[in-house]
Amino acid sequence: MGAHDQNDKSSLYAVLKERKPREETLHTLLLEVEHIVNSRPLTPVEPDLNREAWPPRTQGGDPVLIADKTMPRGLWPRGRIVKTIPGRDNKVRIVEIQTKLGILKRPTSRLVVLT
Repeated sequence: MGAHDQNDKSSLYAVLKERKPREETLHTLLLEVEHIVNSRPLTPVEPDLNREAWPPRTQGGDPVLIADKTMPRGLWPRGRIVKTIPGRDNKVRIVEIQTKLGILKRPTSRLVVLT
């Protein structure tokens, strides 16, 4: 048994408040932990407004996720940018995205560019 395994067991015992939890209890807990870990995005979701490169540089053909606060992150629609629309400052602010449901127009602030 490795050091990490021992740490994980100690943490589980602290949470469960039992020395020897039933197998079903342990199984349920581990499934919940797995769901939480797997539902987190691999990239930051909220924009870091201090970054120099915000909004993200987007161009036609870029694959993207469309952030939607009404849906779990794992279900955000995917698409590909087909058109960029610059703002008054000539920076791309709006894009048209080809998705399974058709073409959607969204602000770049609601996109996660996949690289």
